[in-house]
Amino acid sequence: MEYFGAIDQGTTSSRFIVFDNKGNIVEQHQEEFTQYFPDEYSVEHNPEEIWISVVNCINEVLKKININDIKSIGISNQRETTVAWSKSTGKPLFNAIVWQDTRTQSICDDISNNKNVKEDIKRTGLPIATYFSLSKILWLIDNVSEVQSSLEKDDLIFGTVDSWLIYKLNGTFQTDVTNASRTLLFDLDSLNWNDNLLNEFNIPTNSLPIIKPSLHNYGECKSILEGIPITAVLGDQQASLFGQHCFNKGEVKNTYGTGCFALTNTGDDIIYSNNGLLTTVAYKYGERNVKYALEGSVAIAGAAVQWLRDNLNLIETSEQIESCALEDKNNGGVYFVPAFSGLFSPHWDETARGVLAISQVIKDLDDPLLIIGYALGFAAGTISGSYIESSIAIGDVVVRIFLQKGKNSDSLTKELRSNGFGVTVLNGEGMEGEVSIAWCVTPRKQVKKVLSIVSEISPNAYVTTEATSPTYLTDNKK
Repeated sequence: MEYFGAIDQGTTSSRFIVFDNKGNIVEQHQEEFTQYFPDEYSVEHNPEEIWISVVNCINEVLKKININDIKSIGISNQRETTVAWSKSTGKPLFNAIVWQDTRTQSICDDISNNKNVKEDIKRTGLPIATYFSLSKILWLIDNVSEVQSSLEKDDLIFGTVDSWLIYKLNGTFQTDVTNASRTLLFDLDSLNWNDNLLNEFNIPTNSLPIIKPSLHNYGECKSILEGIPITAVLGDQQASLFGQHCFNKGEVKNTYGTGCFALTNTGDDIIYSNNGLLTTVAYKYGERNVKYALEGSVAIAGAAVQWLRDNLNLIETSEQIESCALEDKNNGGVYFVPAFSGLFSPHWDETARGVLAISQVIKDLDDPLLIIGYALGFAAGTISGSYIESSIAIGDVVVRIFLQKGKNSDSLTKELRSNGFGVTVLNGEGMEGEVSIAWCVTPRKQVKKVLSIVSEISPNAYVTTEATSPTYLTDNKK
């Protein structure tokens, strides 16, 4: 029997999963680890605790799976989170600074005011934000004496979580192109570290891992899983895009975890967004051409549900939020903005904070849990709106669906989304009568499927389609 293992290292937990050669899950184990909040701006993980959680998951799975049946493993990881460790001892020099952390805003402000790096920052495809690794690296250099000392002795490695796990598994310093593209130090054209940025911020090249393709032999494991090669490494959202077989230009995936992330494969084209989307690497398969993506990022999705459970104690289990969301209830004019880590796409405002907004006298709020569902829906809808504005750059079709509000409109939206179509819904805003407008962005070859779904669920809907061309751009294609 041939099996393949996957380390899924996320923001709040780690998993080890074993698949058969048909992609079926044979065995898995998951373990949460501690989140550290030193102050209202800071989020940290203990790198050793991350590693221990991974080891525990592997050991639990190996109680039921023969290690000799596992032919290779891959790594999917939380992105941007930054670890600093000693080359000589392999010990972390500080806690990992998590992607949600916003303590580095003043550093980002300084970078924004630095005219020397303006053009090189553009080549990364990313906005200057606390989300990405650069400001975390600079904070560690400025504020941690052990990091400063190790830097002076050429005994320092900065890496994202994938690099940390590869090092713990086989002692090498490597990362893949998807994780490197989230650092604000990666050149999308050359697929390597940007020397101008490294020189400007005094970050030695040899303090960063070697960049490899996503699907590549990273070497055999030497500790746990001894002798098994690591053959794939991708940041978690790119891993999701690849895992959902979004191999063709224009194909989109949207996932809800700690945050909400929508990625569109843009093929061989680097498309720089004017609409608050990120330009990033989708994946690189060995020596084949790299594939790029546009990404819409929402920092808080499932984390808001966890907040309801662990901080407000309004629910006992995360699953309870679903039954509430499926009920036909009134939010009573109460809206919640879950900006616990600022606002990501398309706003990129790290100074934003969580807000509870009341637009009318509260008299009809059926269930306080409903405001979280509305918040996540609006956040995802905002990303969809940015994608509609950007879709012309990758030659998609915008389908506009006009229909009466009600259960059919909800069912239609759910069905379209379950089939992988990006949908933004406007409910009668500025229009007479109870009318909904759904905007669906889809590759040309999928238009017939969209129309078939609309015809089956909402036969009285009025539908228009607007074909778009890759040569008519709202975003900037390289």
